[in-house]
Amino acid sequence: MLLPISKSSTELSNKITPSDIKKSNGYDSNKAIKYAKQWWNRTNNSDFPYYANYYKQDPNSNDYNDLDENAEGQSAIRRGWSDCTNFVSQCLSYGGFKYRKSGLFLPHRQSKNWYYDNGKPSHTWGGANNFYQHWKSRAGIAKTSDLLTAGDVISVDFTKDGDIDHTAIITSNINNTNESKLLTQHSIDRSEFLPTGDYFSLAYLYSQDYKIYGYEMDKAPIK
Repeated sequence: MLLPISKSSTELSNKITPSDIKKSNGYDSNKAIKYAKQWWNRTNNSDFPYYANYYKQDPNSNDYNDLDENAEGQSAIRRGWSDCTNFVSQCLSYGGFKYRKSGLFLPHRQSKNWYYDNGKPSHTWGGANNFYQHWKSRAGIAKTSDLLTAGDVISVDFTKDGDIDHTAIITSNINNTNESKLLTQHSIDRSEFLPTGDYFSLAYLYSQDYKIYGYEMDKAPIK
């Protein structure tokens, strides 16, 4: 069941401040970003085959994608599932965040857990609203957008109906403005650019009047 989300979203800030040198919690944002850019338009079924198996697609193929319509490189067999949150969870895992799994009764349904398993990953691993429920507690919600930087993650409520719809990762932050905080995602697969050639940025999402919840991943316990 979907749980209600917090009303305290990450507010748009137009402050231009230098990125602080953050105290490391063991999360390597560079590794997470490298993974995101390597796999932004493909599907890593080699390491994470659950969804391909579940949706009866070939788990030995890593070519599935969900690019914009008629985009060059579109897979003949498109990904059969919404992969945005699974993709970001993979990035965080490669960045060093450890799985959390406890409880004997349906652990995959508990928001305190976050883990991948070939048999059944946690709902927080692949479900956007469930992911939010875990990381708002584990990392906390950033109050303003100027606190977010490369390697941080956002949850997006497109319709402001209280149900998180999407998850993406910030993969570039040149001068700590919302325009320079560029995003990479699955479903639709994009890395830092829109089909128009414009930047796919945090500023762009705010201009669409979406409700955004950002996580400062350096503040989250790595274990």
